[in-house]
Amino acid sequence: MIQNKNAETVRTPEEEAEWMKIRELKSVYEDAVCSNDIEKLRPYIAAGFHGILVTGAEARSFDDLLERNREIHDLIGEGGSYDVELSYEPGTMFGNVAIASGAAEETVVTGSGKRFEFVSLWSANLVKEAGVWKLYRFQSTLNPVDNVFVHDTVKQTGLLVGGCALALGVLIGFALRGLRRR
Repeated sequence: MIQNKNAETVRTPEEEAEWMKIRELKSVYEDAVCSNDIEKLRPYIAAGFHGILVTGAEARSFDDLLERNREIHDLIGEGGSYDVELSYEPGTMFGNVAIASGAAEETVVTGSGKRFEFVSLWSANLVKEAGVWKLYRFQSTLNPVDNVFVHDTVKQTGLLVGGCALALGVLIGFALRGLRRR
């Protein structure tokens, strides 16, 4: 990698060819997630893989990744869907190690039809094993306080508390009305 006078990174043709191979993983990942067929990722998971998913769940192997995906789809519910579209920033490469990052536009539709759209940030470390770029470390993050899931929970809680308060008020009103008639 070389720096030009505008401080922009200029890659050698060889390095750019390697980044082209890495960027091909984007469509494999999107397809695997959107089709709920995580098995498509198996050839691209490195030995010693470790990942933190957007839910905060940890996967320490490909089998863990399969299990975490099943748990996510259990939360979504039968008939629901999970779609993702990745964007990426220029990464950094050190020989057979690459560091990539970006954002993911994600859409979850629950089995009951509730739709959640959100953006998460991700970072990934890749290693080249036997000539193939593979995912070694992965982390996806979502703001734990200001996100669509928290907003939905607060809204639902507000509706529940408001409904209970209204019902309690009506009951107290009837009780007081009955006491006044005596």
